[in-house]
Amino acid sequence: MSSIDLDLTNPRLAGIVKRQAITNQKDAVIALTKSAEVHSLCLSIINNGYHPDEVLIAINDETGKSNRITVIEGNRRLSACKLLLKPALLKGSPEYNKFQRLTKHDNYKESIETIKKLSVVILNNRSEAASYLASKHTSDSIRRWSPYTQGAYLRGFLFEYKSVDKVKVILRNSMPKNKIKEKLFHFELTEEILNLECWNEKELDFLMDNIDRLNVGAIIRFISTSEFVNTVCDIKISDFGQLSITSKPTSKLLVNKKTFKKVLEKLARDTLIHERLNTRQENKELMSKYLNEFVNEFKNDSNEIESEETDFIFTSASYPENKSHTTLVNEDRKESKDEGDNMPSFSEESNKKITKLARKKVEKLLPQSILIPRANTKLLNICTEAQKLSYKTNLYSSSLMIRAILEITLKIVIKRKNQFSELKKIYKERANDFASILNFVEKNTNKIVDDEDVKIVRHAVSDLQKQSKELLNLTNHEDSQILTEKEVEHVRAKMLEIITASFKQL
Repeated sequence: MSSIDLDLTNPRLAGIVKRQAITNQKDAVIALTKSAEVHSLCLSIINNGYHPDEVLIAINDETGKSNRITVIEGNRRLSACKLLLKPALLKGSPEYNKFQRLTKHDNYKESIETIKKLSVVILNNRSEAASYLASKHTSDSIRRWSPYTQGAYLRGFLFEYKSVDKVKVILRNSMPKNKIKEKLFHFELTEEILNLECWNEKELDFLMDNIDRLNVGAIIRFISTSEFVNTVCDIKISDFGQLSITSKPTSKLLVNKKTFKKVLEKLARDTLIHERLNTRQENKELMSKYLNEFVNEFKNDSNEIESEETDFIFTSASYPENKSHTTLVNEDRKESKDEGDNMPSFSEESNKKITKLARKKVEKLLPQSILIPRANTKLLNICTEAQKLSYKTNLYSSSLMIRAILEITLKIVIKRKNQFSELKKIYKERANDFASILNFVEKNTNKIVDDEDVKIVRHAVSDLQKQSKELLNLTNHEDSQILTEKEVEHVRAKMLEIITASFKQL
């Protein structure tokens, strides 16, 4: 069992990595112990033994370590077995004493014999296991994963395959497209709620601790009603797995991103904190009254939006750069029509306004289309900030952030690829210097990223070293040295090339 590793990208850990980094096996064991009822499973094994038909699904270690495998199905069972054999894995954790007491159980020694050898099926890669895992954990008949975790699992495929249609193919059509979007909707809406800046520490702790039990479904049912859609806004998931928010011509409110966050905060507080919305919202009179609160509360915000000429449509989703905002809005409209939705048609004048808005779109330092890995909390937080920063109007902040993102990303990847000891051996006390890291990556690119990305990354790193390194070190700038938009645009492009390849490794 010592050669079998837990999966650090396990969807059960999706919510936890928002607060802490899960970088090693001990972190994963502790996290799963807190969130996945591992203790009850340990008790079951002690009382009944480990069932021999419980098979773990695994793949060979993705970092290239020999004689090691990573379990992608059965992480909770593997954690229970590891802890029964070695409760000391939790030493220093509040859970330690509870698990240590299991060793005193009358059946302990006998139950241990049943887990010394585990049945494991080793597959070639994650994609090969995708259809099986999806049918088991995201079907209606088996709900071992919460809706949030199901969505996190599917979101992982979007990182690689980009669209819901492609994910459906990878899952061998074991899930219909609308079901995939339903799971993603739950996950993305929960993420937006957790990312709201309104929560105090106590509230955020409550939400995070109960992430798999939050009644987000009640919010989804309410916002999916025709009354909410026609009065406030239409919130749905796009074919790229992102939330799309649209104000309809019939809306009494016009909703932009700022107003949407206020609407979402009200919904989240009333449902998740105060439990004001019940599970099924069966009382239509009360729901109608509640809906009127939105109109009264956000009416002033809506008037301001009209004066800003944002008209009746806005989407918080960020689409791939090779397609225009207008094209994708029209595609969404076509899809809705095919599905029998009576979405009103938009006038030519309205489409002109949409096109006008698309040209005005502010470019962020990191595009929203980049899926940020959750392997490291610091990287997650800084990249999330970068997705809000307009680099053309914040040149110096962007330059500093580009360097930070590159430095953190490359350090993590070097460690993940077990190359850090080599880096330290070569550069000794300067191993953590940005210049040393760039040098090392340029000379060892083939050990850091996939073969298909080696040439692009090596060229980008070489460019940063030869031409742009000083731009990323503002402390060495002369007082008279002024950053230009083109300079920042150039290093941003190189950063995107490097992190696009590097994020695949995380």
